[in-house]
Amino acid sequence: MPDPRQVPVEVAEYLAEQLGIADASCLKEYGKRDRTARTHAGEIQQAGAGGTSPKCGTS
Repeated sequence: MPDPRQVPVEVAEYLAEQLGIADASCLKEYGKRDRTARTHAGEIQQAGAGGTSPKCGTS
């Protein structure tokens, strides 16, 4: 999916719950900086896909 902000609300809420993010609406902020997704992909690769959850609204 080219724009992760286009996922259905139910999917965003489910993933937010799995990642410990209290407010799934912070997804609409994702990608405001052009290199955000690329930066995150690199961080995930470096962490071996077992990194920590995002800090946006963590519970």
